[in-house]
Amino acid sequence: MSDDNGSGEIKTPIGSVSFSGKKTAEFIAILSLCLLFVVAWVMWEHKADAKEHGDSLNAVMKDLAQAVREGNCINAYPEADRENKIDLCRRITR
Repeated sequence: MSDDNGSGEIKTPIGSVSFSGKKTAEFIAILSLCLLFVVAWVMWEHKADAKEHGDSLNAVMKDLAQAVREGNCINAYPEADRENKIDLCRRITR
């Protein structure tokens, strides 16, 4: 006994969609499952891209912080001695 005469309705913010028959309901279920897989794949890819960009941003921030520390060290000396203290400041900041 198959229930081919069943009917149903889906209410959405855009409007409501009504269907009748078992095959239509199965089609909507399969379509929803496919959309779920697409959304899951997009989220998976986004997570990988976000991690990659986060790692590169972290490396840039580390380089920037080291440059600022070197600049602060060099600026602590009188202007006449700064040329001689560059190597010292690089060793200190590492």
